[in-house]
Amino acid sequence: MQGREGQRLLEIKTIVQAKAKGLFEMRKNVSKEVVAIAALVVISIFSYLFFSPVPDGSKFSIIVLPDTQKYSKDFPLVFSAQTQWIADNADGLNIVFVSQEGDIVDNWDSTEQWENADAAMRLLDGKVPYAVLPGNHDFSKQGDSSNYNKYFPVSRFDSFAWYGGSHPPGENDNSFQLFSASGIDFIALHLKYCPSADTIEWANNVLRTHSERRAIIVTHAYLGLDAEREVHSYNESNCGTGSNNTQYIWDELVYPNENVFLFLCGHVHGETRRVDKNAAGKPVYQLLADYQSGENGGNGWLRILEFSPAQNKIFVKTFSPYLNEFETDYDSQFELPLEAS
Repeated sequence: MQGREGQRLLEIKTIVQAKAKGLFEMRKNVSKEVVAIAALVVISIFSYLFFSPVPDGSKFSIIVLPDTQKYSKDFPLVFSAQTQWIADNADGLNIVFVSQEGDIVDNWDSTEQWENADAAMRLLDGKVPYAVLPGNHDFSKQGDSSNYNKYFPVSRFDSFAWYGGSHPPGENDNSFQLFSASGIDFIALHLKYCPSADTIEWANNVLRTHSERRAIIVTHAYLGLDAEREVHSYNESNCGTGSNNTQYIWDELVYPNENVFLFLCGHVHGETRRVDKNAAGKPVYQLLADYQSGENGGNGWLRILEFSPAQNKIFVKTFSPYLNEFETDYDSQFELPLEAS
């Protein structure tokens, strides 16, 4: 777009961005409800101005929501900004799935935080398939995940055809989802922080049952900042103790299953990635993203995984609906090969 029309659009974008930041900072003389409504209106304008429909009909996107705990605790409008943006762009960006990487809340026993998280995620209900999982902040040190299962129970998902099942029965601590896009069939496994031996066994059985599907595994803690399979510990469990740490997840679950091609995690503040070959000699891309140590609990940064089968590529982008900005450094924006099945 050139000339006056292009210049005018640029001016509008600048004005809207400035107004959006101002809305999220409003605290005086305006109720929280009014600020929330105004903010979501601005986000809808963002969607119209900045994201046009995907021109290549074969392209589709998966959205990743890293640790949302600070949003649930102190910045619920930022959380809602993320999910409203996803809902608004579900068709335009051909969003086929959304994955939340755990630590939904900061304090597992805070009703207010769970209600904030519930309200934000409900913006996706019936709009796009999505999954959550419990991070270490979502249950007690004794393993009590009752609040997680109260707000994100099996019953919230099992009426949808894409929801495959859970473990243990009747609880949503571990789950899998089935979806397809552009002729590719996927299975997504969402595993509780430090998956136990019986969870690993269950996950292996699920992957073998659906071995014809491309598999994505998501768990809260897996990579450290140097892309090592070691994370800081939270509790005496399979993760965070001894020298192996999260290596057992690779050895016992990822490596043996040749349909696993992508692994996503959060927990450790920052970004990194690594690639290793599984037992069949196929690459498995392992990505860490967690922005909670930034301003406003992470400034709303999320990951867009844009799949382009026609180009045999996955374009990884980091975007904030709150700031309406892309992060474009080496760790935030990159390409991955989309290997033939």
